[in-house]
Order: sequence, then structure tokens, then C-alpha cells
Amino acid sequence: MECDGADFSKLEFVDVGFDTFPALLGGRVDLAWIFLAWDGVQAQIKGYELNTIPLYGSCVPDYYTPVVIAGEKTIQDKPDLLRRFMAATAKGYEYAITNPAEAAEILLKHSPESDPELVRRSQEWLSPRYQADAASWGVQKRDTWRVFGEWMQSNGLIAGTFDPDKAFTNEFLP
Repeated sequence: MECDGADFSKLEFVDVGFDTFPALLGGRVDLAWIFLAWDGVQAQIKGYELNTIPLYGSCVPDYYTPVVIAGEKTIQDKPDLLRRFMAATAKGYEYAITNPAEAAEILLKHSPESDPELVRRSQEWLSPRYQADAASWGVQKRDTWRVFGEWMQSNGLIAGTFDPDKAFTNEFLP
């Protein structure tokens, strides 16, 4: 909101849990931070036009999402487990990148309660974005973490010093 000169203090926060789309449609909220690949696709399917303001390209610097998090003790005590986990995760993402329709069907097989059209269209939207501009899936850059961490500090979102070298690692990627 500050990027566009709006007054953040005028907002009233409403906790809608993870189901933002019904809250928007039901008029319980006027705006929400949504996941375009799910809520945005769901709105298209249902014929609703959303007015969206993407964070990327605004005064909010680039950041990584989703991220895989491991505790420091796990990193120290079980590095081989992390390597195997990340290899399997990378294999799944790489498959979804090159085979979006098949990846959607695999998800539907293991999540039959999901809306098939939403899953298929979401995967179609996501597959070209999984790797985006990285040389291979999962690779992250120090400068992206540094700039985002500095922005978070300057906006009072994190306290203390921020060390980008402690925020991420590519060490466990295949």
C-alpha cells in the first residue's frame, strides 16, 4: 500500500484462514493477499474478474516462494537426508515443469477431493514459473536474499541484523 501512497493504518485485518476466495466473494473482506496460481485461477474458472496488484515490480523487492526450511540441527546432523530429500523434490518439480498435464493428474490421483479443472489449470499456470530465471530448479541467489532482507529490516518486519549467507543455501541441491 505504501508503494501506491495508500494509508495502511486504515485497514482492518480480518482472519479468513487459508480460504481467501470465498471471503472475497462473500463480501467478508475487500482485499486479500492471494496465491494467483490457485485463487486467481479459481476466479477465472468461476467467471469472476479480480483486480490484482502484483508485489513483483512494485517497491517490494523480489523474493523466493515457496521455500524449503530445515533446522540448523538437521542441517548439521543429517546432511545426507537433506540431499536425498532435495533430490527427490527437484525431480518432482522438474517433472512438473516438463509434464504439467501429467503432474496435475498425479496430484488428482492422490487428492481426489480436489477440483480437477482447478488443479489442471493451476498446474498449467505454474509449470513455466517453477524454475523461472534460475539455471536449474531451486537455485537461489545471495543478492536476492540480501536485498529482500534489507527491505524487511528497513520496514520493521525483522529485528536485528540480517545475514543473507545464513538465510539460504544451495548446498543440498542435486
